[in-house]
Amino acid sequence: MKTVKQICIVVVLIGILPLSIHAQNNTECEILNPKYSIKSRWNIKASYSIYNQPASLNISEKSNIRLELNYGLNSCLEAGIYGGIQSYFGRKIVAEIFEGKTGIAPTFGVQVNFHLLPLFAHNPNSRWELYLTAKYGGCFLPHKEWESPSNPYSKYRHEYGLGLGIGYYIKNIIGIFVEGSIGQFALFPSMLKVIVIDYQYTKITTSAAESNFSFRIGIAAKIK
Repeated sequence: MKTVKQICIVVVLIGILPLSIHAQNNTECEILNPKYSIKSRWNIKASYSIYNQPASLNISEKSNIRLELNYGLNSCLEAGIYGGIQSYFGRKIVAEIFEGKTGIAPTFGVQVNFHLLPLFAHNPNSRWELYLTAKYGGCFLPHKEWESPSNPYSKYRHEYGLGLGIGYYIKNIIGIFVEGSIGQFALFPSMLKVIVIDYQYTKITTSAAESNFSFRIGIAAKIK
């Protein structure tokens, strides 16, 4: 998944750079089809997803709620920010003893979306959206976990992904959307899985809580 992470960072940076010059230059997208455009459009989204997280030695599903704001840089490209909350299960150190704890962590990040319909749609009031998306962000855990040479402690956890989204607007203002992405979507991307054999603990792998796919559904509003 390192390759996906690097691609996400590069795509997000490339998408944000035109922010300072988009008002001065027309892009190839605008030349191809000047009738349909997301340029200068504000887009607000609220969405929900479920991430895999560890609970003791098992994997549980935890809620992820997000609010995002995007702005159209040209006919095809929009960039934005997002923030939200993520429920999780962790282990807090209390008097040198690991204590299970369920909590809420803040999440945040940046994203770019490349819309495909402006390349071939001729209806300027099209209610559909189809776009490629790249996201990079993370979260801060509010308590200290265990740490070891192979698992150093860090409150910050990365999240990144590449995906495809589709949406439909009612009265061309309020709509619904779904997104599917591949990447890293777990607060605990690498931890030790342990099993008991003859009353002894045995380490068998270091990928007990991977979550490499995200399916997100939500509502959206656009203002232009």
